Amino acid sequence: MYLHVFFKNEYYQTIKIGEKDLPLTIGRSEENSLSLPFDDMISRRHARVIRQEKETQIEDCGSKNGIHIDGKKIHKQSLPYEKKIGIGSSFLVFSSEPYKEIKKTLHFDSKIIEKTAKLGKELAGEKILSFLYTLSDRITSCETEDELWKAVFAELKVLFRPDRMIYFETDTARKKAVIRKRADLSLTSSRQGFSRSVTQEIIASGKAVYIRNVIEECQDKTKTISRMGISSLMAVPLFHQKEIKGILQLELFQLSHCFAEQEFFALCILSRMLSGLLKDIKTIERIRTQNECAVENTVRQHPIIGKDIKTRECLEWVKKAAPTHTTVLITGESGTGKECVARMIHALSPRKDKPLIIINCASIPEQIMESELFGHEKGSFTGAIAKRMGKLQAADMGTLFLDEIGEMPFTLQAKLLRFLEEGEIHPIGSNECRLADVRIIAATNKNLSKAIAEKSFREDLFYRISVFQINCPPLRERKGDIIPIALYYLKQFSFLLGKEFNDFSEEARRLLLSHSWPGNIRELKNVIERACIIGEGDILEAAFFSDHLKGDFFSPALNPLLKKHDEIQAHSSLEQREQDYILRILEQTNQNKTRAAQLLGITRKTLYSKLKRWNCA
Repeated sequence: MYLHVFFKNEYYQTIKIGEKDLPLTIGRSEENSLSLPFDDMISRRHARVIRQEKETQIEDCGSKNGIHIDGKKIHKQSLPYEKKIGIGSSFLVFSSEPYKEIKKTLHFDSKIIEKTAKLGKELAGEKILSFLYTLSDRITSCETEDELWKAVFAELKVLFRPDRMIYFETDTARKKAVIRKRADLSLTSSRQGFSRSVTQEIIASGKAVYIRNVIEECQDKTKTISRMGISSLMAVPLFHQKEIKGILQLELFQLSHCFAEQEFFALCILSRMLSGLLKDIKTIERIRTQNECAVENTVRQHPIIGKDIKTRECLEWVKKAAPTHTTVLITGESGTGKECVARMIHALSPRKDKPLIIINCASIPEQIMESELFGHEKGSFTGAIAKRMGKLQAADMGTLFLDEIGEMPFTLQAKLLRFLEEGEIHPIGSNECRLADVRIIAATNKNLSKAIAEKSFREDLFYRISVFQINCPPLRERKGDIIPIALYYLKQFSFLLGKEFNDFSEEARRLLLSHSWPGNIRELKNVIERACIIGEGDILEAAFFSDHLKGDFFSPALNPLLKKHDEIQAHSSLEQREQDYILRILEQTNQNKTRAAQLLGITRKTLYSKLKRWNCA
C-alpha cells in the first residue's frame, strides 16, 4: 500500500509500505519511521500503524492533539483507505495506488460512485458516469479542434452550469497562457480578464486548481480572482507528452453557488480524456497541413544551381542561417531566386518536416491581406461567410515566407510586428488569442531604407525582420551561373515538351552570356521555355531565341540613337539603366505590357509596379 502525506492541504510526499515495514511510527522525532518535524501540532511520537489479527490498524500513541477521521477523534481502529486521517496540521491518506498529482483532491476510484450517490445536493455518481459517457460518445466523432471544443463546452454547460468557461493555450517556456476559447453563459460573466496567478501556478506545478469558495480561501482581496468577483473556480491542465498544452477553467460568479468536490473529480477525469483526444486531433490537422504543403512544395520545387563565387557566398550565408530560428531578410532584384533561398533555409532547418507557407504580399489586395495572414471569424466583415484559418496559424511550428514584404500595407505592419514579438495571433472579429511558433523569412526587391524615409515601411519592423540578411546577386553579376542554369531549364522543358535537346550551340551560348538579363533567372527560364517550344533537334540554336535576346533590335551598331543612349547609361545608376531598358521593350511592343512582361521574364503586376514607381504608368 501507499501512504500519502499532506501538510496544510498541500501534497508533501508518498511512501510505499510493505508488510516488513510494519509497525510504522509517525511523529515529529527523527526516530520515527515517518518523521514530520515541520508540523508543530504533531507530538514527538504521535501514532503508529500496526498489523494485528490479519488486520492493519492505526493507533494513537498518546498524542496531545489526537487522530481524527471523519471529524471524530479515535484511539484505535481499522486502517481506512482513501480517507483523510488528520494528525496536527497534516493529514494522511492510505491508498492502494501511487499518488496522482491533482491539487487539493484525493484519489478517486469506483468507491467515489458509492460516496456521491449518498449526497443529495451534490453531483451524483450516476450523473458523472452519464456525463462522461455522453461526452465521450460525442467528442470521438469530432474531426477538428473547433468541433471538439464546441461539443465539450455544450456538455459542460448542461452539467456544471458555469457562468464562464475558458480554454487557454499555454507556452510553458515563457510561463504564459492566452485565451483560445471562451464562453460567457450568463449576464454576470461579461468579464474580459482572467487570473494570471492561477494559470501560472498550473504551468509551474502541473497540478489542477480547485477553489470551492474564493471569499473563504483567498484572503488577499488585491488578487485578480477576488476583484473580478469570482465565487468558485476549477481549472485543470491538459497534457501532451508530460508537457502542459492547455488549461480548461470553469468559473462561477454567484455567491449562492459553489462547485462541489465531486464536480472537480469529474473535470479531472475529463481533462485526461481530452488530453489524448486533443493530441490526436492536432496530429491529424498537422499531417493534413503538411500533406497539402508537401504537394505544393513538390510542384514548385526549384533547386539553387550555380558555382559562381557570389552564388557560393550566398549559399554559405544560407547554411549559417538555416539551423537557427531567427528571422531572415532576403534582398535582391526580381527573379534572382529569393524564394529558392527561402525554401533552402527551410529545408536545412530543424523545421524541415513542418509546413512552409508562402505569401506574396504584392499579389494580395490590401483589403484581404489581414485575413490571409491572421484569419477571420464568420461574419466579421462583408463576405466572411465562413470561419477561416490564417496562414500564420497554418504555419505553426514551421516557416512563413513573406515575399515582397515591402508591399505589405503600412497599417498591417504593426500587427505583424506584434506577432514577431509575442507569437500571438488575433483573428479578425475574434476576442480569442492564439499562440503559434512560426519562423518568418521575408524577401524584398525594394530599398527598404528608402521606404522607411518615405514613411511607407516601419523602421521597427525592418530591424525585427533583418536580424540576418542575405543578398541574392543579379544574374548579370554571376556570369558563371548562366549556362548551368540554362542547361537545367533546357533539360527540364525538353522532358516536359517531349523534345530531345541536350545542349546549346556555341552561338547560343555566346548569346546567353552577352545578355544583361534584367529579368534575371525568371527571364532566362522564360527564354529557354519559348526556345524549346519552337526549336527542333537535339542542339538548341541561337535562331530559336526571341529577338530581344538576339539583340537585332537593340544593337548599338545598328542604331546610332541607342549607341548614344548606351554611352549615357554608362554613367547612370543601375535602376536608371533598368528603367531605360524596360521602356525600350515597351516601345518595341507598342506598349503591350503583357508581351513586354513576357519578354522581360517578370509578371505583369511587377511591371506595373515598376512603371508606377517611375511615374510611367
